[in-house]
Amino acid sequence: MMVLGAFALVNPRWRPSNIVYKEYEDYVQLTQFLPKDIFEARMKTITWLVLREFPHVCLDSHLFVLALALVIAAAVFAIAARALSIAMWYPLCILIIPAMIAYWTTRRRGLYFIKISQFHDKLEECLKSLTIMDAAYQIRWSYRRLELTDSGESLGLKSALDNHAVTLVIEITQMRSSNCIEPCTSRNYNGERQQRVADVLLPTYESIEQDIVLDIGPPAMEEVIITSPPPVYTSSSRQQELSP
Repeated sequence: MMVLGAFALVNPRWRPSNIVYKEYEDYVQLTQFLPKDIFEARMKTITWLVLREFPHVCLDSHLFVLALALVIAAAVFAIAARALSIAMWYPLCILIIPAMIAYWTTRRRGLYFIKISQFHDKLEECLKSLTIMDAAYQIRWSYRRLELTDSGESLGLKSALDNHAVTLVIEITQMRSSNCIEPCTSRNYNGERQQRVADVLLPTYESIEQDIVLDIGPPAMEEVIITSPPPVYTSSSRQQELSP
């Protein structure tokens, strides 16, 4: 299968996660299959799904900075209160907010992988629906993990790949019109699921006819008829029979 376009889902620390993609004209091979207006509509759909469903880490980063600033402010206020003979319990009230932030972020991080799994399910459903709608253009939408062959240039990133936290890559590939059964997407994220589903070819009738099935296991039980042997006559037994 030929890859027509690849788009990276980037999860930066200080900004919301987003899909990075180049201009439509930069995907030379894709322009031969998919019109520009449909491409832009599909990317808007995926971008909106990422902004709405993906668990962004930028919120945790901003809350951490806020909690750190409140702790520093409480320390400064405590020093000033001691110099001005003000009650020392006022700075302790400020520390309640960082404690609440720490509890909320800890609970949120505990649910992170659950939300990631839910996002993968929704992304898979979205890409399947896009594949069905674009079946007339013979393209398939799928996603995968970052591979060693990927580069910042191929994914449309402005700098080197190491400078970006790429979570996954969405691909558009050319779909063969014959011998293909239900194009599917693939998943893999931190031990979650990865299954690159290729085109499944049905076996021909001749190959089934020529297939040899080997017998496995012990041989079948055969019916055995057991008969009693004929009686054995001795000389003593004959004399007893002849005696009156």
